[in-house]
Parts: sequence; structure tokens; C-alpha cells
Amino acid sequence: MTTDRNGTTRTVASATRAAPAGDFDYERNGRGYAVRRRPDPRVAAFIHRALGDARTVLNVGAWAGSYEPDDRYVVAVEPSAAMRAQRPPGGWQERPVPGARMTILNRS
Repeated sequence: MTTDRNGTTRTVASATRAAPAGDFDYERNGRGYAVRRRPDPRVAAFIHRALGDARTVLNVGAWAGSYEPDDRYVVAVEPSAAMRAQRPPGGWQERPVPGARMTILNRS
């Protein structure tokens, strides 16, 4: 059983399926997200300006990676397998974290 941020107790269906972190279950409903939700160029420009001259980016809750820069080293943390499966190609390596419901991805 897990308790979400609203105090709702939920039973996890299996040890391999993570319980949703919030109100939206990306494992069940996230397929096709990268097609339905296209990046907004204004948001992308804001993020890239905010990164400044940083060469390494840690993207926590990375979703499908829509706003990640191509010109920097990116480490992405995304718990949803459905979202990780939609990431753009680019040499991503998955590194599951033992004992945790997350996977770290890094692009080589």
C-alpha cells in the first residue's frame, strides 16, 4: 500500500508496476504522450536560457525528454516505463536503481 500526497491510500497491483506519483497514471495513460504533447518553442527557449552555460543537466521527472538540450550531457530520471519508451533516439542507457521505483537514463 502507498499513500499519495492527498492522503489517499492505494494498493500497488504488483511489485513491478509503480504506483502513480500524483493524479495521473503515466503507466496506463502515458502512451502516445510524446505525439499528443508537442514541445512549445517558447518554453524550450526559456529553459535553454535558464541553463546558461551549464554543460550537464539533471532532468528529474524527465517524461519523454521533449525539452532536453542536444548540446549538453543529460542525465534523466524517469520512473514511468511508458514515458521512457517515448524518449527520442540518441544512445540512451537505462540504469535501474536497485530498491527504488526509478530508472536513470544517460546519453553516451
